[in-house]
Amino acid sequence: MDNRFNGKKLKAFREQKAWNQKDLAHELNLNLNYTDERITDRDIRRWENEGVKPRSEVLLGLAMVLECETEDFFEPILSEEKLIQNKNASYELLEKDLCSFKSFIKERTRDFEGRQFVFDVIDNFIKHNECGYFFVLGDPGIGKSAVAAKLVNERDYIHHFNVRAEGINRAETFLRNICAQLIIRFELPYESLAHDVGADGKFLSKLLEEVGRKLSGKESLVIVVDALDEVDESSGRPGANLLFLPKNLPSGIFFVITARPQSYQLQIECIQDKFEIQHDKDNNLNDIEKYLEKRVKLEGIQSYNKKQKLSNQDFVSIMKGKSDGNFMYLRYVLPEIEKGAYKNIDFENIPVGLQNYYEDHWRRMGMMTKPLPELKIQIIYILSELHKPISTELLADCCRQNEVQVQEIVDEWTQFLHRKVIDHKVRYSLYHASFRDFLNRKEIVKAAGIDIRDINALISEWLSDGLYDE
Repeated sequence: MDNRFNGKKLKAFREQKAWNQKDLAHELNLNLNYTDERITDRDIRRWENEGVKPRSEVLLGLAMVLECETEDFFEPILSEEKLIQNKNASYELLEKDLCSFKSFIKERTRDFEGRQFVFDVIDNFIKHNECGYFFVLGDPGIGKSAVAAKLVNERDYIHHFNVRAEGINRAETFLRNICAQLIIRFELPYESLAHDVGADGKFLSKLLEEVGRKLSGKESLVIVVDALDEVDESSGRPGANLLFLPKNLPSGIFFVITARPQSYQLQIECIQDKFEIQHDKDNNLNDIEKYLEKRVKLEGIQSYNKKQKLSNQDFVSIMKGKSDGNFMYLRYVLPEIEKGAYKNIDFENIPVGLQNYYEDHWRRMGMMTKPLPELKIQIIYILSELHKPISTELLADCCRQNEVQVQEIVDEWTQFLHRKVIDHKVRYSLYHASFRDFLNRKEIVKAAGIDIRDINALISEWLSDGLYDE
């Protein structure tokens, strides 16, 4: 059977060395005496991403510096009949089990900055261990999901993002999504998933064993799981791991999991390690500073600085302190400064920290005025308690209100909402779990005059009327 060059295999060997594409190009040029041309990271990118086969002498060089054999970069070419059979048996039948996170990943990697210190510890763990779990921990808004999204976007890792606001946080959803990805990626001999795949972790463990046997000595499989803290614990079983995560992993299999820094009762018998992104550490603050140095050049921020008689350096330094090391704070506050929302507010009166920012915006939106804006408050809390994106039409049905009025309220809160088009309809859900945490703080609930039980009762009544079937 003929073989073809597989760029993903080259990429896997490179990542085992914890090298980026420039590092590999550098090592090749050091170890080989090319008289006609030098290898660049652009060449590496073409080989890995486009599957372009390097010249024979380059293949030998790659095998030498990556400490493997040239045949390790190749895979058998399946016949056209076999390819069609695989597509019909696996791809199409498993498509319904896959979760698409393209828009989520695109949003979380927008204006991405730094985090190399996080990638370095992850790569080091994978490089020096046979298998295992690595946990990236951090407070809400510090950028854990962005790190997970960047890993998936750049390295094409198998992945699952738990998004409580969209109801994507149950064990069955995770298991079906990951199992479908494994079958398709490694061409495993399964046409579809059994109806009870989500009942426990047996089938996932079985697939991981099969994948482990397919991996060559230098290859590894990395599965990224984001937001373990958002998992619906009732979707599992008492005593079982969240998402039915396996206690043991085959050689070459790694899970990279993000979560808040709280205690998780996981039974793990293979090696595990963790790294916490801390808001006040230099590595995090340096990335905050780099992010600000790019954003300060925006026209709206320049206009604000001119009015406040601030230099760019002053703006970066002060906002770095106000952010409390939290990227989500900057993602909210900087656009507001840029569009002029703070044009008549002295710099020292801009709120400090994410929770203070939520409180400030809550007040500025008139959510604490007397009499209380009941409809505004009701809509925000419905969005908080629902676990599925919803259109303004259905929000209006739920509130028994006019859709135009509901849309106007939603428009006031768009920066806190994720906008998603499903079946040609625009639907909304909360953008970040930290805003839901804010809404559920006792003092905020009390000030809003809301009983969360009443909101959930309203939703339940509405659902029982069958109004949520879009």
